[in-house]
Amino acid sequence: MIKEGSNVELSIIVAVDQNNLIGSDSGGLPWKPVNRDKEHFRKYVKGKALLLGRKTFEEMNGWFNDDHTPFVLTRNNQYEAGNNVIALNTIEEIINFADEEGIKEIVVCGGAEIYKIALKYANLIILTVIDDCFDANDASKYFASPEVLYSMGFKIFKKEKFPKSEKNYVSMSILWLRSD
Repeated sequence: MIKEGSNVELSIIVAVDQNNLIGSDSGGLPWKPVNRDKEHFRKYVKGKALLLGRKTFEEMNGWFNDDHTPFVLTRNNQYEAGNNVIALNTIEEIINFADEEGIKEIVVCGGAEIYKIALKYANLIILTVIDDCFDANDASKYFASPEVLYSMGFKIFKKEKFPKSEKNYVSMSILWLRSD
């Protein structure tokens, strides 16, 4: 249970294709990274607390900077995440810990199960939509559809469109959604 009066905002940052695909069981993105999205992601999460599932954390190993506070959500009570990484078993524990530490925002960075859990606590979703459809070639992972997000009270308050370019092989949009 989250302590009453918590000041922690839970944000979700995620990239999807036109079918809301975000990944696969084999890990990683089902598309070649898009430079603009990678830059956007790094800029937004800079200096913030990040929440990741164990698999996503291990995929991103070595990516974190000293200015990040990584939280790992795992069922394993004995999980050793490493220096300056906090591993806890519930999202409520993570939010309460962050609140006690004076952390104002936690950015959820995946994977699919963590996004599902975090959706009911999220205030903000930063959704990159890649203008293409991809195949994950194995058990695919999806993010909530726009209809589900709208039914949860999320509304778009900002939309940015980026065309295909020499540096970015596909066009994309970034949608900023806030809940009521």
